Amino acid sequence: MFSSATKIPAERVRFGFIGQPLPHKGLHVLTEAFSRLEKNNEGGRDYELRIYGEASSKEAKEYLKKTMEGVNPERVNYLGSFPHQDITRVYAEIDVLVIPSLWEENSPLVLLYALHTKTPVIASRVGGLTELIPEGEAGRLFQAGQVEELAGCLRDFIQNPDKLKAAREVPVKSIEKNAQELKTLYNQLLK
Repeated sequence: MFSSATKIPAERVRFGFIGQPLPHKGLHVLTEAFSRLEKNNEGGRDYELRIYGEASSKEAKEYLKKTMEGVNPERVNYLGSFPHQDITRVYAEIDVLVIPSLWEENSPLVLLYALHTKTPVIASRVGGLTELIPEGEAGRLFQAGQVEELAGCLRDFIQNPDKLKAAREVPVKSIEKNAQELKTLYNQLLK
């Protein structure tokens, strides 16, 4: 599915959030970081945030409404959910995936899709995320809930377009290599 995935060029740096709009996913941390960038009148390249996710429950609708209050609609857009067959297109239209989770994750598919589509990732330093992101290579990590640190990660990709290019060139670990690593670890534990 992702073998033909290529980025659609854009003038802006396009950050993306793909997930449930619920408090534990940390979308409010991300929108606050975006607001801080604007308050500091960040120069350089233009940027935007594209938010994808199903907001069908009452809790999700209320959280999303509260989270979107005060954001600049020219920079931050809620685009709703999308059919699974459009996943390659969605990743082609974002330059950096942001996963601002406030709780431990379990190898989320959005992160695995990002790696396979050569999409750099900015993620919370929580279990289930840190193990999959080669920091400084395919992305950046920040302390969960730390708005200013997240804003710094966003700023880094905005001001340093070469980092986007370099992160896209990081190879995805093959199934064979992962299996070999697990086998080696298992043998070490048996000793």
